[in-house]
Amino acid sequence: MKIDVEIAGEILQWKEVPGFKDGTYTIEIKNMDSQTRQQQRSLYLWMKMISNTLNRENIPTTQLLKAEIHWTPEKVKYMLIQPLLEALFGMKSTTKVPKHDFDVLIDTLTKVLGERGIQAPAFPSIKGKEEHEYRQHKAIQKKTAVFNKF
Repeated sequence: MKIDVEIAGEILQWKEVPGFKDGTYTIEIKNMDSQTRQQQRSLYLWMKMISNTLNRENIPTTQLLKAEIHWTPEKVKYMLIQPLLEALFGMKSTTKVPKHDFDVLIDTLTKVLGERGIQAPAFPSIKGKEEHEYRQHKAIQKKTAVFNKF
């Protein structure tokens, strides 16, 4: 069962929930201002697109970083996105970025790449094939995680 509440002026306001009986209930409080699943999927796809662009253009990591590696979406996340998250918002997790700050993250990375002569791919809107790619990637990660347990 789900109970909706609203906080206005630091006061918790309950909304009427018909059908509740007397008893003890546990309520989980969750901030709904965090980014959406579509934003998370789009961010992953964008990291993949950036890594493909950097590899296709033969941009060595040493042009952006101190070590030379082959770009992957995970390396884009850990070597580009996370340091920006820490600098901009003081956090490491992409899932904790509030909706209203999500564009700041995207715009900042686009600017950083642009200042180094790299045109970032347009931020994606996940639909159809792209969503399928994201789900495929997650399924492979789960299979690998299960395999690695043995």
